[in-house]
Amino acid sequence: MSVQSSVYKKDGSLCFGNWVQVASLGSGGFGSVALWKHRHTNEQIAIKIFRDVKNRERSLEEIELMKRMSHDHVVKLVPVPDDWKKLSSSILCMEYCTEGSLRKLLNQPENSSGLPENTVRKCLKNVKDGLEYIHSQNVIHRDLKPENIVLQKVNDDVVFKLIDFGYGVECDNSLDKLRTLAGTSDYVAPEVFIASDGYTISVDYWGFGFICFEIITGHRPFLPHLRATEWIAKIRHKTEEVISVYELPYRSNGDSIVFSTHLPSENHISKALASKLTLWLRLALKMDYRKRGCNKQNELVIYSSMEDILSKKAIVIFSSLACELLSYDIDESTALLEVKESIFRDTGHPIEDQIVLSPSGKIVGDAANVIDFWNPNNEIAMLFVITKEGVQLPSKNPTHHSPSSLWLSRGKNHLHIIAAKKSIPILFISFKLKPNCVKHSTKPFSLTYYQCLIHFTISLPWEKT
Repeated sequence: MSVQSSVYKKDGSLCFGNWVQVASLGSGGFGSVALWKHRHTNEQIAIKIFRDVKNRERSLEEIELMKRMSHDHVVKLVPVPDDWKKLSSSILCMEYCTEGSLRKLLNQPENSSGLPENTVRKCLKNVKDGLEYIHSQNVIHRDLKPENIVLQKVNDDVVFKLIDFGYGVECDNSLDKLRTLAGTSDYVAPEVFIASDGYTISVDYWGFGFICFEIITGHRPFLPHLRATEWIAKIRHKTEEVISVYELPYRSNGDSIVFSTHLPSENHISKALASKLTLWLRLALKMDYRKRGCNKQNELVIYSSMEDILSKKAIVIFSSLACELLSYDIDESTALLEVKESIFRDTGHPIEDQIVLSPSGKIVGDAANVIDFWNPNNEIAMLFVITKEGVQLPSKNPTHHSPSSLWLSRGKNHLHIIAAKKSIPILFISFKLKPNCVKHSTKPFSLTYYQCLIHFTISLPWEKT
């Protein structure tokens, strides 16, 4: 009995036995996945129905691969319900991951320039663990992309899981299988298209690198507006240091293609983390697939280096003098005085003139352990450093404007700036303030990422009261 002949409509919904289709979750080259709910028990499962008899062999291979998987960051198989066992069609029953896909998360407007640092860290850790596990099982995924990473709520936490092993293959299969064109063209490794001697497990390192870059920046690393065959041709001879290639649309003289060795500045991760992930991306995005993921000694470090990066903690500090966010690696023993010395080294702000404030506005002493203020959920800064002359903030509530606008109004003695959330770096780049431009307020203040609007009152040096 086939699915098509057994499914019927009731009250506008597709039904099969005691099961009702709640939503379509996606489709691929081999089948479609839908969410089904039991009408009596309310049990929910994701069921992949393979399209036709031609895909039967492929479907059986995917089912066998999934049966071998047992890991917190790989989607789990669930037993086939009794109603579905009588089908002749091949089906795959999986846990339903309630929070949607990584693609859905990236498509949210606030994530257009990448995810917050705490989410980036968690995603990279979970994907690294899941991918390292399936590779330990001698399986290559071959189709890593945001659509194939889902979010599942576990108690009060959300974890990331790998799904869709439709293109999965065992590492020790015949060379013919490792010559097969497989994967999604926007994310597929170049050698899948151009290597005459086939490809290896390192196609997954490339896919992991693409995911890492995209969750940091909001876009793919190499000319994302072009078709795969076009961008691969343009980056074919890039050096190992290059991790991004983009096009300048208005450049009139010479080539408009730019090869970049660093992450774009438009992201929401600390500089300390960005510098480390830049080095890691150079490993993951090597054009030579035989060297990809390896260090100069040709040792595989793609996983160990990511683990080392994510184990480090960085304190993010907003400097009113430098008008920028600073970040420094810290550990359990790092005292504030050490961080002040680093701030002096990077900005020239004398240590004796630095006043460090917590997000609640309290002054932090030099002997304080900086680790106590490390909070990856604070997406603006974990500490704030100002001059002894301080910063004056208004006592009245700001007037609310459109989040996409920046309004400036010049009064008799002050310039009032109302900035939408996430506009702070742009705001301070535009208005470089000297220490004598601001007045100190003795009232504690709090800056959080979730404030829609932040209102600053700044005394201008050329306007004397």
